[in-house]
This record gives sequence, C-alpha cells and structure tokens, in this order.
Amino acid sequence: MDRSEIGRRRQLHCRAGDGVAGGAVGAPGRRLSVGAARAWRRDAGRHPSPNAGAVEAAFAGALGVRLGGPTQYRHELQIRPTLGDGREPTVADLRRAVALSSLVQAGAALLAGLLSGYRRRP
Repeated sequence: MDRSEIGRRRQLHCRAGDGVAGGAVGAPGRRLSVGAARAWRRDAGRHPSPNAGAVEAAFAGALGVRLGGPTQYRHELQIRPTLGDGREPTVADLRRAVALSSLVQAGAALLAGLLSGYRRRP
C-alpha cells in the first residue's frame, strides 16, 4: 500500500462494520437529543413560567425523568403539570442534571466563542 491509499476506503474495510461502530458511538447523544426535543415540544408550554418551562421540560426528557406534579411549598401545595414521561427522579439524577448543565454551558460558551469570531463582510 502506498501513501496515496492511506485513508481511502477499500472494499475490505467497508464490510468490516464501521457504520455499526459509528452508530453505537452516536446512540447515547441521539437518544438524549430526541428525548429532550420531544419533551420540550410537548411539555414546555404547560409550565407556569414560560422561561423555566422550556429548560425543565428539555432536561426532564434528556434525563428520562418526570418533573412536576404535586409540589409542596412552604405555605401551599401546588398541583403542577408533569414535564417528561420518565420515572421519578432520584439523587443520582440530580448529579446527572448537574453534569448535563455543565455540558450545555460549555457548548453555549463554545458556540458564543465561535460566533464572536465570525464577522460579516460589508
């Protein structure tokens, strides 16, 4: 094999299952995105706060948990609509939510950095 063939797809490699490996690597992110988008579209408007509803619904969908329902505050019980359709959240889900929040923040910072370097030509 000479240098010109490095990185070139060959029949042998195409049958080796690189598509399967790529699908396996992308599956968790794809599942996370689909769950977040589905819950966001369906549930965001049901939250009493229009700003918090979108974020809470997306996180509920991404984490596979159900948020909302009866919520006890200091002086009252509020019956809120549920966001997401997963299981009841646990302490481990709180840790996952913090990690997801950190990833979202890092992604937003990266996007802001990329966009700040982009200049339109007059």
